[in-house]
Amino acid sequence: MGSKINFRNVFAFQSYIFIIMHNDLFYFTPENLLAQAQITSLTLGYHRVQFYVDEQGIPSKDKTGCTAEFYLSPSGGTLRDMNMNIVTYSAKYDKYKGYGKQQSI
Repeated sequence: MGSKINFRNVFAFQSYIFIIMHNDLFYFTPENLLAQAQITSLTLGYHRVQFYVDEQGIPSKDKTGCTAEFYLSPSGGTLRDMNMNIVTYSAKYDKYKGYGKQQSI
């Protein structure tokens, strides 16, 4: 039998309904990073995202007792911590990859 939805975890966001169960988006994965970027607004060139962190403040794939805020620049695919140190970079986080490149004829 399917699990019941706890309606305290359901909220409307810009005409969409998102169901967040057990804070799944706080686990650090590329998919969760991109999902959070889609539901947060772009402010001063960054999406504010949150993840579980380990003792050193590094985003964790495991549930920990702490979360921290990070900043994703969709232009360049760079994730930064609250001190603006680079945490990770990946072209798959770059929203604009491929734009502006010279095309060979």
